[in-house]
Amino acid sequence: MSVVDSEAVFVSRATSIGLSEEVIKNFKDGGVSTLGNLAFASSYVPGSSDDAPFVDLVKTILGREGTVGEMAKIRRLFNESYAATSAEMKTLVEQTDEAPTRKLAPAERAERFAAQEKRLKGINMRGHMEPGDSLVDAAVNIYESDRLRYLAWETCVSREHEMLTSSKKDSSLTFDTSGNLKMNKRDHVSPCDISSELQIKYCLIRRGLALEQGNVMAFELHELWAEKLMSCRLAEPPAGYARVTFKQMQLADAKLFVILGEKTRGGLKVTATGRPCDGVFREVMDCPEVQHLLPPMPQSSGSTQKTGDKTNFPPVKRTIDKPSGSKGAGKKGKAGKAWKPSVPQELLALGCVGVTNKGNPLCYDFQLGKCGLPVQNLKCSKGLHICAVAGCHKDHAAKDCSRAKKRE
Repeated sequence: MSVVDSEAVFVSRATSIGLSEEVIKNFKDGGVSTLGNLAFASSYVPGSSDDAPFVDLVKTILGREGTVGEMAKIRRLFNESYAATSAEMKTLVEQTDEAPTRKLAPAERAERFAAQEKRLKGINMRGHMEPGDSLVDAAVNIYESDRLRYLAWETCVSREHEMLTSSKKDSSLTFDTSGNLKMNKRDHVSPCDISSELQIKYCLIRRGLALEQGNVMAFELHELWAEKLMSCRLAEPPAGYARVTFKQMQLADAKLFVILGEKTRGGLKVTATGRPCDGVFREVMDCPEVQHLLPPMPQSSGSTQKTGDKTNFPPVKRTIDKPSGSKGAGKKGKAGKAWKPSVPQELLALGCVGVTNKGNPLCYDFQLGKCGLPVQNLKCSKGLHICAVAGCHKDHAAKDCSRAKKRE
């Protein structure tokens, strides 16, 4: 609803000018309840020398002749109505794709919010659930343009988020209908966070409230869809299947709007049978094109994903625990990673290591007195016959090392 078609804007302007409640009520009872109606209630055009048609209009509405003060205020309101209606008609005729989003009048915005808050008593429309002005304006422009458009989750900001992040303005150069170059400045609102189920739920609630304020669809129907998305996300998947991801939910959500737009090609304006979107919403929500995007998908083989995780992570690559080919202990292979031998637990308890400082392997059996070769041999096929306790490496076994005993 534009400024000239809003009853709330008419009452707000008449009150701010100084007209009494009695005069405003007479205008509304006479069928003149918007600025657009007042602009065309008389054949008088502002600037004409003969204002008899305007005086007759006022006399008819009030049922008497207006005082000098009343006539001055009504004349001012009439001129504002005529100017606003003319500007509105010019905007409709010269409308382009680059035209900025028209903002709802503050009085009309407050009236829609109050009416919705009064009707939806079970929802606290404050804080995180209150839709931002930019979101409501986008919904209103969808209705005015008569063409459905998808509202992405990250654009469904709250009023609180909008007030804290909309200090910047985006500037862009465009051409008007006359071919003249002009600069447009638009408020920049940072996208909202959609990284968790609760934040997505809040986004969907705000979008449903905004679409109802824009008269596009009923909040209850949009809430049915939001609950379906969340139930698919939170449902426990069967064995071997992954939980429904946020990406699947977004694809299904976008597909719903695409098919809903196809079903409402005739327009979104309210008719005698109600809102066009409301009549086909349940059918679109349950259609196969939307539903096939929501079932759990099979997990890929070798995936380490647990049920409920958001992302599939690749398997962890572990360090090779033995040398390959001709590569000696402590030397780096083709991948540039040093070989780290596995030390038995009983030797680790003594403070032993697997190799010397120079990277030479040590015989584990010798450390425990289990090697079959004579002690005099300095080494065997398994490694050197010296103490494996870190910092020692002398000619005795680890079990006989004084340092090892201190570690116990």
